[in-house]
Amino acid sequence: MGSMRGDQEGIGALAERGDVDGLVARLADPEWRVRRATVEGIVDAVRRAAPRTLDAIVFLAVLFPLISRFGLPGVAWAGVIAYGFACVNRIVALNKIIPGISAKLLRTLIGTAFVLVMLLLVRALISR
Repeated sequence: MGSMRGDQEGIGALAERGDVDGLVARLADPEWRVRRATVEGIVDAVRRAAPRTLDAIVFLAVLFPLISRFGLPGVAWAGVIAYGFACVNRIVALNKIIPGISAKLLRTLIGTAFVLVMLLLVRALISR
């Protein structure tokens, strides 16, 4: 069940050419949809889910020790650590798309980290 034209070409090529018959035949073929979903869909889903899964693993890995040590503030610190890890992952991925962007973002990150450290020092001095 599928046309010869639809089996030979991808959906994008059929759509660009305006070949509605081939496009409909390709989309209506349940065997093609299942084959495409099982191979390309799974590979694509795993590739997109890997960084998020790693973020969750880091969050859970730091969550339980910080909860046992600091209680509720430990949950907040676990979130901050996991968020920082996720940001680094996104910067690495973005650097693959736009080469050199990580250096520009690093300058901003260093300035922000400096301000954060200063605020924490001021807070520590005030709370004494």
